[in-house]
Amino acid sequence: MSKPAIVITRELKPEHVAQIQAVAPGYQLYTQWEHPVPDAALADVEIILGGDGPLTHRILNTPKSRLKFVAAHSAGIDYLNLAELQSHHVLLSNASGLHTEWIAEYVIGAILRRVRALDEAEVAQREHRWQHQVDYSGLAEKQVLIVGAGRVGSQLATLLQAFGAHTIGVNRKGRACRV
Repeated sequence: MSKPAIVITRELKPEHVAQIQAVAPGYQLYTQWEHPVPDAALADVEIILGGDGPLTHRILNTPKSRLKFVAAHSAGIDYLNLAELQSHHVLLSNASGLHTEWIAEYVIGAILRRVRALDEAEVAQREHRWQHQVDYSGLAEKQVLIVGAGRVGSQLATLLQAFGAHTIGVNRKGRACRV
C-alpha cells in the first residue's frame, strides 16, 4: 500500500507547510501551487486542506479512494458537493467564525465612513473647501438593523453598542433575535 497523502489546495507560508509536515510525518504532502498531486497518487489522498470542488470530486471518484477529511478554508462550503462527501463518509470542516472580528471591524469602518461622510470630507479637503456639511450626531442613540445575526452580526452588534447604538437582529428566516 502506498503512503497516505495530504493535499494543500491554497498557498501557505513555508513555515506553515513545515508545521503540517512535522505533525504528519507518515504522509506524503502535495502543495497544489508547487507540486500538484499526480493522477497516480489521487487514491492515496486521505486529507484535503483547503477545499477544491473539482479536485475533491476527482479524488472521491478515483477507484479505491482513501479520502477521509476535507478542511475547507472558508466559512461557506457550497462549492463542495455535500451529498457526494456524505455518501463517501468524508468528514468536512469549515472555517466558520475565523474572520468574525475582522469582518465586524471592517463593517464598523464602513459605517463610520458613511456616517461621518469621510469620502465627501476627503474630496473637500483636496479641493481646499473648508465649509463641509456633516451631521455629527454619530452612532449614539441610532437604531441599527443587522440582517443575518450570526457570529459576525453578533460581533458587529457588540461593537455598535459600544458606540451607543441600539441594535436589532434578524436571523436568516427573518425573525427578530437578540444581538
